[in-house]
Amino acid sequence: RERILLGESMGGFNAGVIGLREPGKFKKLALVCPGVGIGADGASDVESYIKTTGARPWYAKRLFSLGEMFFDSRQTVALQSPLELLRKLNVKANPSLKIFISCGRDDEYGFFKSSQTFAETAEKHGLKVTWRPVDGGHCSLDSAALAEFLSN
Repeated sequence: RERILLGESMGGFNAGVIGLREPGKFKKLALVCPGVGIGADGASDVESYIKTTGARPWYAKRLFSLGEMFFDSRQTVALQSPLELLRKLNVKANPSLKIFISCGRDDEYGFFKSSQTFAETAEKHGLKVTWRPVDGGHCSLDSAALAEFLSN
């Protein structure tokens, strides 16, 4: 059975976590404007996150506020980070895993740089990656590229 897992924004974070924790269960992961680097960015507070990622202040504060609702610390968030899970991934568990990742170059939450790092890291692990940076902000999407990835 060929399962595909797709998520956008926080759903992209969750799809990344699930897909990388259960690498043999999914044929494809599609992550759109995902917060894959949340917690793995080394930022200990909102100001350092803004400086590191280029996030806009209001969005960064909202992101940290949401994180505090679900996680007890930045260290706990880092343990859940799809980027950190990818770095520890045993590719032999699913060497045929295909990943689509896309993010707006002007993502207000500061997700662009970590999405790009995620794509580069996945390629270094030997995974087949479709990286689609797009013009625009958060949740900007090249829907034709995503449709092609999902259908092939």
